[in-house]
Amino acid sequence: MASINSGQWQPGQSGNPRGRRPDCAVSKARARISRNLPAIIDALVKAALAGDASASRLLLERVVPAMRPVDPDLLAALEARIRALEEQS
Repeated sequence: MASINSGQWQPGQSGNPRGRRPDCAVSKARARISRNLPAIIDALVKAALAGDASASRLLLERVVPAMRPVDPDLLAALEARIRALEEQS
């Protein structure tokens, strides 16, 4: 890992080639969160249902996937196909 005279790393050279240590605070916090994730989500859902706008926003932004616009022609074709399959049954 050679550095340029100005003290900056050469292009393509990492200043931290071994990465973050596994026992760092961030790694420990992520591990603890992942172990308790179901309980955390349950608590957020309860708070959101009780009217906590921040919990609602967090759930909608981070847990529920973003809704995307649907092509109306594609939607109509899918609905027609579903109806056709239901009629065959």
